[in-house]
Amino acid sequence: MSSESAFKVPYPKFYHPLVTQQEAEDLSKRLSGLKKLIQKPRANLPELQPFLHQLIQALHALVMSSTCQYTPVINLISDKNPLIFFQEARQIAETGFRTTKMLEDVVIRTIVSGDSPRVVYEASIAELQKSGLLPRESSPGTSSSST
Repeated sequence: MSSESAFKVPYPKFYHPLVTQQEAEDLSKRLSGLKKLIQKPRANLPELQPFLHQLIQALHALVMSSTCQYTPVINLISDKNPLIFFQEARQIAETGFRTTKMLEDVVIRTIVSGDSPRVVYEASIAELQKSGLLPRESSPGTSSSST
């Protein structure tokens, strides 16, 4: 007879939210503010639509991730430390927050101040490059090559 116990204790699961409760509340406030802002006439500018669409999609993705929780069960498919998975997932969420901040700046300055969306976008990219958050050679959408 084997000395193994018939009762096995399940592996403890530790849940970590990818987006904190405070961040989720902030996202909800930002979405409601955006809903009010897009009712303004300048929100219908054709050149603003790609930025507005990306902002709405990014905010919704972050709101959806606020309901997700990380668990080490993912570790079964890899030999990585579960904490590394959480850190990688959190870095993706933080990138999403930075992206939405930049897109919000473009949308707000275009609608409220009357600035050109492209000019605001390029200024935001330049600021990110200056701060080191974005490499200088990988600035998407800013090339002025003609075909």
